[in-house]
Amino acid sequence: MLRLGRIAEAELDCAELTRAGVESADAIGCQGLLLMARGTFEDASARLETARQAANDKEWHFQLGLALLLSGRADEAAAAYRHGAEQSVPGDLQIALSDLDFWLHRYAERVSTPELQQAASGMRAELAQRLEAENSDGRVAPRAQPELAYYAEADENSYPDPDMKWYSYF
Repeated sequence: MLRLGRIAEAELDCAELTRAGVESADAIGCQGLLLMARGTFEDASARLETARQAANDKEWHFQLGLALLLSGRADEAAAAYRHGAEQSVPGDLQIALSDLDFWLHRYAERVSTPELQQAASGMRAELAQRLEAENSDGRVAPRAQPELAYYAEADENSYPDPDMKWYSYF
């Protein structure tokens, strides 16, 4: 929902998740993603850091890195992406790369300085390199997901399944 700009619907899904999971890492992360979609990147960074901690440092690195990057905190963002890439499982890198491209396109003005552009380029290159290595190492890469092709130019008329829940849009 967030990629489609349907924040009100995503808020309802997030509230449902919060009721079901109280202060679970997913509920906290959902709140962080809502803040990021609204453009409040410092607040999003704080919530996503809390989600990462609630997940015992096993999840939320890529989303945290993205919020940090959009907050102008390039070094911290790179560290979060690096840590996430080191812990990734098959499929995570493709999703992280897609998310990075989508959000950087949406908030291009947030990474207009040479330092942030270089950081974003470096993160993207590292993800792409790790993804290529993952796919060539014989590990099973995720089956091509047609919906990923829609992310960069998604709108509510082009997304393949508009009824998918918020967590499908990270």
